[in-house]
Amino acid sequence: MRQEHRAGDKMFIDFAGQTIPLVEPATGVITEAELFVTVLGASNYLYAEAFPSQALPYWIAGHAHALAFYGGSPRVWVCANLQSGVTQAIARGAFQKGVTTAGTPKWKDAASTKGSQRYGPGVAVAQPDFTSGFQPYLQVIQTTTLPQRQAKGSPSNYDRTRAIGTALHAKKVGG
Repeated sequence: MRQEHRAGDKMFIDFAGQTIPLVEPATGVITEAELFVTVLGASNYLYAEAFPSQALPYWIAGHAHALAFYGGSPRVWVCANLQSGVTQAIARGAFQKGVTTAGTPKWKDAASTKGSQRYGPGVAVAQPDFTSGFQPYLQVIQTTTLPQRQAKGSPSNYDRTRAIGTALHAKKVGG
């Protein structure tokens, strides 16, 4: 089913799932990197950046860098796995200090027990847009066959990153 998107309306956001080699320029050390990807709904304009992990600082940096790359912000950000992040944060008590010091007991209870459940209805509404806007690129990344990893520091390891870039470019220009 074809989805219509208005210019400037939506940006689809996720980590790709498949890792790529990340080379530290100063040392030549190669580590596996997570690929942060955003796609604008109307134009399919793509931004991708490699990070050492999916940790919160990289998630935030990826957003900031994508917005700088695009030169602004769309009206809506559609994040694929935010509910799991909210649930994990609540489980480890990440926001407990703020919840403890703010609001009434009723508000505290609602904030710590209902937060992640409120996210689901919004995801359900945005799912068709996410599927049509971002999923095709995620599928390209997940199904791209990467060349064999070579010895640590080998320039041939760049071929793995090049394979992802080539596949994403082919998807963007070829449909």
